[in-house]
Amino acid sequence: MLGSAMDAIESGVPSTRLIAEMRSAQQRLRRVVEQLVESSRIESGTIQPHPEWCDLREILEQAADQAADVTKGHLVTITLVAGTPPLVYVDADLLIAAIVNLLTNAGHHTPAATPIHLGASVSSHSHLEIRVRDEGPGLEDPERVFDRFHRGNTSRPGGLGLGLSIV
Repeated sequence: MLGSAMDAIESGVPSTRLIAEMRSAQQRLRRVVEQLVESSRIESGTIQPHPEWCDLREILEQAADQAADVTKGHLVTITLVAGTPPLVYVDADLLIAAIVNLLTNAGHHTPAATPIHLGASVSSHSHLEIRVRDEGPGLEDPERVFDRFHRGNTSRPGGLGLGLSIV
């Protein structure tokens, strides 16, 4: 990003490509900083859930909207399985953050134009299940995928391997 900024300054007029590159780098940096802060808050125990009754479809839609910059080019579908209650007792902000991380991961690791499916249901034990399913290549190391700082061999530059550990 610094190199692009310097090029823009030296040329006098930043090109559209340079501006787009700087914005993209700024978004990646912001995401990394947010994930570091969130990871530290989780590890220190300062995050305390504050559940309240929330509209489940609205939570899924908000998460999809927040991940839209990464899932752009993918068709994201939202499905509530029949019998799933419209209201759930959860901390909406924490649940949205977890779903955004899952959608972001799917958006980064699936081929362009492939669908991403976001769904919810309630299990026979009255547990809420949120699923993000994509049509990507699958997990390289499913045993470690939620480990802090774990990144797959084919991961794109710019991440730290914190998104799924936060989930």
